[in-house]
Amino acid sequence: MVATAGFHYGNLTAVQCINVVWSHGRLIVWSFAKVNIFSELSFLSIIFVSKISNVSMNNRCKWAEKEPLLQKYHDEEWGVPVHDDRELFMLLVMESMSCGLSWLIILKKRDVLRKCFSDFDYEKVARFSVEDTERMMNTEKMIRSKSKIEAMTANAKAFIKIREEFGTFDHYIWNFTKRKSMVYPSHRNKTFARNALSDKIAKDMKKRGFKYVGTVIIYSYLQAIGIIDDHFEYCFKYHDRWHNLKSF
Repeated sequence: MVATAGFHYGNLTAVQCINVVWSHGRLIVWSFAKVNIFSELSFLSIIFVSKISNVSMNNRCKWAEKEPLLQKYHDEEWGVPVHDDRELFMLLVMESMSCGLSWLIILKKRDVLRKCFSDFDYEKVARFSVEDTERMMNTEKMIRSKSKIEAMTANAKAFIKIREEFGTFDHYIWNFTKRKSMVYPSHRNKTFARNALSDKIAKDMKKRGFKYVGTVIIYSYLQAIGIIDDHFEYCFKYHDRWHNLKSF
């Protein structure tokens, strides 16, 4: 398969021509990249030839190695760019409700969250009343935090205001990176919980009325929706980004 990729890697902006082959569970990549570096030389072209990578499909980020539910989420969702506003709201609710809880617990409760928050319909959630809060507080297996539940109604209202201003929440959130997924070289083998980007977005969202959106929560949210791609270098998804490119 021959494909092109546009992405942001550290301070480099690259357009790559790649030949990708899967063979017996191994990812083999031959990569020729022309990289534009804006520096004192104004423009420099460099040709890279990548080494062959041997990556097993069983190699996952450490946090997703054991639990089947985490494995499925990691393999199918985490780090995959999301642009649908309903899905963006769903993940925002899940991340905000996760404050103080493990992500495994949140994944196990996704169905009850979906039921309580009207299939993550932000228009309906924005109209929730005191009675709705009480209904959720008495729902079996629901996270019984009144402050969190009420905050999701406030977040739905803020979400709608952003849609009114920007057209879609997708346009708002992805414009922070000019609609690029961020791949940080320093993150390949080290876990991060926040960075300057999450600080900036969390601050802006708080000003707009969102709650439970601290920088750690927002960093996790950016990972979930694919704005930050933080798969470790040994993970098959780190290399799988090339495999998923669209062909000419």
